[in-house]
Amino acid sequence: MNSRTLRPIALGIFLNVVLVSWCAAATFYVRQGAIGTNDGSDWANAWNQASQINYSKLNPGDTVYFAAGTYGALTVNRSGTPGYPITFKRATAALHGTGTSWNASYDGLVVFDGGKGLCAVCIGNTVQADYITVDGATRYGIWVRNAMYGVKPRGPSNTANNLTIRYVEIGDVGAYKMGEDGIQGIGDNLVVEYSYIHDNDNLSTHGDGVQWFEGTNLTFRYNLFENNGQMFMLTETAWGNDYVHELNIYYNVFRNRGGAHYNGISKKLCPQPGHYWRVYNNTFDLEATSNDGYNNIFSGAGSCQAMDFRNNAVIYSNAASVGSVSHSYNAYDNSGQYAVYNIPSETGRIVAADLGFVNVNSADYHLTSSSPLIGKGVNVGLTQDFDGNPVPAAPSIGAFELAAAAGSTPLPAPANLRVIP
Repeated sequence: MNSRTLRPIALGIFLNVVLVSWCAAATFYVRQGAIGTNDGSDWANAWNQASQINYSKLNPGDTVYFAAGTYGALTVNRSGTPGYPITFKRATAALHGTGTSWNASYDGLVVFDGGKGLCAVCIGNTVQADYITVDGATRYGIWVRNAMYGVKPRGPSNTANNLTIRYVEIGDVGAYKMGEDGIQGIGDNLVVEYSYIHDNDNLSTHGDGVQWFEGTNLTFRYNLFENNGQMFMLTETAWGNDYVHELNIYYNVFRNRGGAHYNGISKKLCPQPGHYWRVYNNTFDLEATSNDGYNNIFSGAGSCQAMDFRNNAVIYSNAASVGSVSHSYNAYDNSGQYAVYNIPSETGRIVAADLGFVNVNSADYHLTSSSPLIGKGVNVGLTQDFDGNPVPAAPSIGAFELAAAAGSTPLPAPANLRVIP
């Protein structure tokens, strides 16, 4: 065997060793009050604040676990890579990395408090941070509060790509209220799921639940949006001709009660030809007390036939703007306090005096066994509802299948859900 043969074999072995080493993800730890070496290596020697995280130690695929406690702002200063995000995660009894010095008391709510600064979760600072996941591990297991923005890219051009927000509560009605938006930024491949985004409704700064200026492939699913100025403000012409494309909004609940709220989804620019927005299987209850143009399902941008509105349950809202998008198989309340203004004509429409929710006053939009929404939707290729119940070939309209028929236990609403008369 000559040297020319040896070199490629040796190089291949070296690359394989490097690849295996790089793919072996590491775990690090943050625990308020830790008094060990504070090097993040285990629960005894954890970093004791988010600001102590040594980002030079983190590599793509790594996870940083947080014990229960109130921390300052989380500022992420490193990127993951495709298939290997860097994850910041609440520790639980079932999943907490190393068992060294683990204590059951560490399984509890994690709070990122922005201290009235720019953001409570800042994605990037001097550099752009991509491929980042913030994961509360259980429904609303991380609470983001007390800043101008809840989650915001801070790198160049306020951009973060491949950002996932999961099981996170963003917002507060009281002392820790946001100054503006729950989530704001630019970027592709944004996923927001299983989260509670609420009370971002500041009149002076026009706070919204989500304000996203530009990006492709955005997904919002299994979330509760409540009492935001607008649930979504998508594409802002003041920033130029920026577009949101391939937008998927499905199996969410949108609810307003009291406060200064405007609309559901505000669209400054329609999708360009060849692109889409899909708004499927959501429940809308926007508290339209009069036909004054507010609390509309959509607002702005005129006719957008590339936007598809299907299988949605609508009460107490203004549907005047639904006629400007493609729409079918939706359900509308037409009687009493929760009646919808400007109900459109459409294929597969359900109009009823009672859509069959368990208890609207308590924000429980699960279906009763007599609901006219059961099995009346059209198959759009989705597989599970808000609670994780399987979706049958003939889906129900709205965010929930009938749980008794699906045979699973619904996930609870947030413990601090506020119902304002």
